[in-house]
Amino acid sequence: MAPPGEIMSRAIFELSYQEVFLDLLLKKLEEKGILKAEEFKNEIQREIEQNYGFYLDKYYAER
Repeated sequence: MAPPGEIMSRAIFELSYQEVFLDLLLKKLEEKGILKAEEFKNEIQREIEQNYGFYLDKYYAER
């Protein structure tokens, strides 16, 4: 098993990669006129805020 520091580094890298991937995907969809990225981000943010307790419960249930 990898040491805790290495596991944390891998997790941070993976999250950073996913964030960059999603940002680029939104940018490309917006460039093609398929999606308005800022409106989409705001909509997702509102949904997360409204369902925060649900997401927390789901997160801890999976652990």
